[in-house]
Amino acid sequence: MSSSLTSNKVSRPQARLSELSNSHTGELGVIAVDSHTRIAAMNPAAGVMLGVTTGDFIQRPLSELMERVCSRSDVERIMEAVRAALVAWQVSTFELRVVRSKMPALFVKIYVSAMRHQDNGEPAAVVTLEDITAYRQVGLSGLAHENARRYAEVLELATQLERQKEQYRLQSIHDGLTGIYNYAHFQTILADEVARARRYAHPLALLMIDIDDFKKYNDSYGHPAGNWVLRGVATILQQTSRQTDRVARYGGEEFAVILPETTGREAVAVAERLRRTVERESQLTVGFHRPITVSIGVAGYPEDADNPQGLVLQADARLYRAKARGKNCVCGSDKMTPARQ
Repeated sequence: MSSSLTSNKVSRPQARLSELSNSHTGELGVIAVDSHTRIAAMNPAAGVMLGVTTGDFIQRPLSELMERVCSRSDVERIMEAVRAALVAWQVSTFELRVVRSKMPALFVKIYVSAMRHQDNGEPAAVVTLEDITAYRQVGLSGLAHENARRYAEVLELATQLERQKEQYRLQSIHDGLTGIYNYAHFQTILADEVARARRYAHPLALLMIDIDDFKKYNDSYGHPAGNWVLRGVATILQQTSRQTDRVARYGGEEFAVILPETTGREAVAVAERLRRTVERESQLTVGFHRPITVSIGVAGYPEDADNPQGLVLQADARLYRAKARGKNCVCGSDKMTPARQ
């Protein structure tokens, strides 16, 4: 066994590892690790780099040595690389900072590879250490600049990904033609608002709105004209509603407006204002022989229904009652006399 190896009585396999560790010269430190991740041998250069007496750690766990000079995360990284070498013959390389007692800290590049004992065939790992402190100090300003540039690139990429994520989210909850909430998101909002109204014992109202004779307009003037009307009505509903109200396209030419903190009587007044606004909007009547009008059905929580499905059914039934009464009108329950105009 080489005289430079700091180990006393060792087995033939351990002696083979010792020969390996001492066969490296120059500035490289070498630690030979057996299949149980114990240190079988360590050359003097490794002891100098780590600020320890090499003989003190022979046959002791590698993790015990590294915990003296490295952060916990770096120790876990080294041990994971050693296990990967022992099990899968995986080669790893990375850099870490070594903090030595009463000595300057070092930057060390770690190489972890695998070997097999000539005597017993058991796997072993070789941990090679290269002192790169001088290199890091010389290139520190350039490295810091490069890291800053890369960080800025990563940050910009992350920002772009977040923007795309938000864009996809908005697309998933909005109607592509009108830009207001779609049917699926309407169902989610209505369920949330009913739950909130129940929890705090607050009123809630729902308007179901249908464009009168829309099929005739669509058939007579074509789909582009029909789309123009749909977008125009959606815009009016949004602009006329409060910020707390939720406007959605329910399907086809039918819309829905959720009115939190609104009684049935107040909702009838809101519906009437919406109806009049649509009727007198001149932009919607360009090329048509008569104004665009809407019929509206109104339902309130809790007097008409205490669940989302019930509210939709009540409001929709009153919408068709408004249609039956000649269209271009609002229909609520008999108790919903307008509180305001």
